[in-house]
Amino acid sequence: MCGISGIISLEKINVAQAVSLMSKTLVHRGPDGEGFYFYDGETDVVAYSNDTPIDIQNASLNYAPKTNITDINNEDIKVGFAHRRLAIIDLEATGHQPQCNDDANIWLTFNGEIYNYIELKDELEKLGHQFISSSDTEVIIKSYLEWGINCIQKFNGMWAFALFDKRNNQVWICRDRFGVKPLYYYKTNTFFAFASEQKSLLSLRKFGLIETGINEKAVFDYFIHSQIEYEEEGMFKNIFELMPSQHITIDVRSLESNIEKYYTLEAEHKYFKYDVEENKHFAQQLKTVFFEAVKKRLRSDVAVGACLSGGIDSSAIVSAMHEIEPNTTFHTFTTTFEKTQFDESNYAKLVSDNAKTTFHSITPNSKQLLNDLEALMYCQDVPIWSTSTYAQFSLMQLAKENNIKVVMDGQGGDELFGGYPHHLLSYASENIQNNFGVGIKLFFDNASYLTKTYLKSNFANKFNPSSIKAFLRSYREDIAFFNNSFLDEHKQRFKNNFSQNLNGLNSQLLQELNNSLLKNYLKCEDRCSMHHSVESRTPFSDDLPLIEFAMHLPSSYKIHNGVHKSILRDAMQDVVPAEILTRTDKMGYSTPNNQWIYEIKDDVKHYFENPALKKFIDTDKLLANYDSFFDVRSKAETGRVFKFISFAVWLKVFELE
Repeated sequence: MCGISGIISLEKINVAQAVSLMSKTLVHRGPDGEGFYFYDGETDVVAYSNDTPIDIQNASLNYAPKTNITDINNEDIKVGFAHRRLAIIDLEATGHQPQCNDDANIWLTFNGEIYNYIELKDELEKLGHQFISSSDTEVIIKSYLEWGINCIQKFNGMWAFALFDKRNNQVWICRDRFGVKPLYYYKTNTFFAFASEQKSLLSLRKFGLIETGINEKAVFDYFIHSQIEYEEEGMFKNIFELMPSQHITIDVRSLESNIEKYYTLEAEHKYFKYDVEENKHFAQQLKTVFFEAVKKRLRSDVAVGACLSGGIDSSAIVSAMHEIEPNTTFHTFTTTFEKTQFDESNYAKLVSDNAKTTFHSITPNSKQLLNDLEALMYCQDVPIWSTSTYAQFSLMQLAKENNIKVVMDGQGGDELFGGYPHHLLSYASENIQNNFGVGIKLFFDNASYLTKTYLKSNFANKFNPSSIKAFLRSYREDIAFFNNSFLDEHKQRFKNNFSQNLNGLNSQLLQELNNSLLKNYLKCEDRCSMHHSVESRTPFSDDLPLIEFAMHLPSSYKIHNGVHKSILRDAMQDVVPAEILTRTDKMGYSTPNNQWIYEIKDDVKHYFENPALKKFIDTDKLLANYDSFFDVRSKAETGRVFKFISFAVWLKVFELE
């Protein structure tokens, strides 16, 4: 929906100038308008820029901007908020932000969507509140006035917002339950800054307001464990992430702050044997709650489209969209590839035809990847796992080119219903403990894969760091190309890898929903979509009734007879084409990763001449073995080799040393 940023300061600095620069770096998140709010302890100033539409400047609203941002030179400003607008709901001037209540004591800058805002608005009107807009932004403000910070317990959606309450001199910053919308911050004893993306905070280097660099611990976890932003301090030193389900309060007078977790997802851990009649009951309930989730995410004042891979999750969403609004012709967007083993377009086209959508496809290639490589790293803020992110990047660009500002996507379905291959190990372990015959059959049917998964994710962690390092060297070619001193300096982190949860499938899924796999995929989703000024809506990742229902389903209904996402397939039987529901080959945004690496290797070689790499990578050894290391055409795709390219480009793009 938008991009937000802001500063709370006890120092005498030009807050307006700094916030303006932060906001400029987020223009891609909100090209439809820009607004500012400043407070010096006594006076409010609401400002505009050249990107603020003239009708908003002329509006008779108490939050309509009347001062040009370039005319503000007050060094006593204590609070500064900025907002970049992607107009989705309430396209009029009343949807402008930062927004305030009637007496201008509450100010809000908000990124996201509160999908149940209509129901909340009705409830608030019955309690006596009056509204001047049709936006969910105003619903947040009135909800806060009615219920205080507990209002977030009523929200169904995705959000990151900052709310300034002048009555108690407190800024309240909150992020949604599962991390769909991002929020990062930088803090000292006299200065606090926040933003939707790290690059916005990095812009403050120009004013000398932040000290940052490379967080070596995060670099280690990225290369060794494929973990990105699993901890509060990410790849940039001193820049922290407000984690999912967290909110922080900051006293404007002292900058004293307090972070709390406001929500904890619970799951059904008790084992239940599969029952045919119970499965029918669960499937019908799932269908009902899923359709309601999709229906709420169709609320928009602009056209809504969908990303369509041809997998079960996105196919279920597109099919439900058609069932809910059969007279609407939706636009769907699909990536295709010349190599057939990576191409799902035949499945996607089948769903598109069944749902009568306008079908769009794009075929990214290695030449385009090379051309967009620096833009991709800048878009993502941090290094990425594989070229699959580029497929998503291209897909969102295709949506923008077709004037679609909102898309739905299936992110989160695997984490709710057990869609990944490694989920079979947790499920087999659970059955061995509770239903021995089923568990043993699952194990022997998949013995090679399950044994390998267990050894890599559990067994190695039992040893000391030096032994783990030696174990990794035995089967990972990339380990030999890291600087030994870098590995030894962080050797204790060899044991940091999250292991497979053998207490059961739902335990594993809960682990992945809470700051693990899902948050990282959502990060890629947010950056790819918002880079192209497209809002992505993910019902499997942010609809509270759907998520809580799914996590209270016994695991025996999620994987049945070795079939992943069994209950979702059953729930969609009369909705999704049978050819999709019987698929067992999971692809997602799979790309010809290894072929692309080989085709661009000569063109990216210069990135490895950067002296900053030597701290982490033995570049002399890598360059001496360059052609053989990057010729991965005949090797299994692991993502490890592309990470070298991604990291090297990232260092260059963000000018890190």
